[in-house]
Formats: sequence, C-alpha cells, structure tokens
Amino acid sequence: MKTKLLSLALLLGATTAFAQTSATDYARVRSATPQTERVPVNRNVCEDRMVYQQSAPVAQPSYGGTVLGTIVGGAIGSRFGGGDGRIAATAVGAGLGAVIGNNSDRQQPAPTAVSQAVPVRECHQQTTYEMRTRGYLIDYEFQGRHYSATLPTDPGQWLRVNVSVTPAG
Repeated sequence: MKTKLLSLALLLGATTAFAQTSATDYARVRSATPQTERVPVNRNVCEDRMVYQQSAPVAQPSYGGTVLGTIVGGAIGSRFGGGDGRIAATAVGAGLGAVIGNNSDRQQPAPTAVSQAVPVRECHQQTTYEMRTRGYLIDYEFQGRHYSATLPTDPGQWLRVNVSVTPAG
C-alpha cells in the first residue's frame, strides 16, 4: 500500500514537472532589427590657452636730477655776490637747480609695460548627438506562423516563448 502511494506521488510529481516545462518552447528568429534613436548629449568642453596681459608699469621715483640740479645750482650761485649775498645766491642757485633737475626727471620716458603670458581656461557646453539602441524589433516563427515583438536585447537565433492553451468555448 505504501509502495502504491509512493508510486502515485512520484507519478503526479513527474506529470506536474512535465506540464510546467512543456509550457515554454523556442521559436526561430528570422530577423532582429535594432530600433535606434538620436539622443542629444551635452558635454563640457574646456580649452587651455595662454593670454598675454600688459602689466602696469611701476614708476620708481628718481631723485638723481633733483640732487644733481641742487649741487650744480648751488655751485653756480656761489660764484656771485659776496658775504651774505653770496649765501643768498648759493641758496637761490641750489633751489633753481633742484627745480630744473626735478623737471628733467619727469621728462624721462616712463618705464614700459611688460607683457606676461597668463594661462586661461575657457569652458563651454557643446551638444553632440549619438545614436542609441532602445530595443530590437524581432520577427520570429513558431509552428509555421510568423510573429513580431519588440525586446530590449537581441535574443540571437532562438527566442524562448511561452505556450499556453486556453479552452475554446
């Protein structure tokens, strides 16, 4: 009795397993056509380049003309007059020499600005377009009939299909 029940249970289990595996089958793929679309892609494009900038000239104060003018003016002024007049002439000569020497310094050409190369990075958005596959249009044959479907991937030569039987009635 136990043997018969065990045999019956094994037979039912095998029948159920067979029924579950027979519900899927394979169809032959006739064609798989990629379905593509044009997609915009934004990219940040940067370029490094050298830019030449003028640096501001730095004027160095020069007192050479003023000092030299004071000395020469004082020496020339000391040749005139006598006593207190000589001292006054020397002072006036030194003062005039200082003014003339200072003006001479101001008339000298200003230092020229210096060009320096400075690295600069410039970036901008660039839009390009890429073709991307969004799926495959599959044309397949199963039991002599033709079908089509759109799938996310290419199945290859064979497509696994579910087979179901429904009552006609």
